[in-house]
Amino acid sequence: MKRVRILVDRTVDELRYRVNQVVDFPDAIGKQLTATGEVDDSKGGIDYCIKELGAEPIVHEEAAERAATAQFADLEAALKAANAAVKGEKDAGKRAELQKVAKAAAAALKDAKAKA
Repeated sequence: MKRVRILVDRTVDELRYRVNQVVDFPDAIGKQLTATGEVDDSKGGIDYCIKELGAEPIVHEEAAERAATAQFADLEAALKAANAAVKGEKDAGKRAELQKVAKAAAAALKDAKAKA
């Protein structure tokens, strides 16, 4: 990771960054932005933003990572809802169907995390 100070308002991977934010970018992105002069990787500039301006360093998350995180959250919510429905269902037949849904949601979450 390459820590930098943002020098110009800039969008990277659909995320908007503002002047004087401190961001940890993957090396390739950080080097590219440094080469174009859009960021400053000097210790002094970064320290100024953190110590004097109160900037809190953030880690850049690429679009694919954000999509995976959102997918995990959706699957976890579906699993939680399915488990709650199973517990609340009185009818044995419906409960068995809901258990199948819960197992499918658990398997999908496990598979998604394995692929990440």
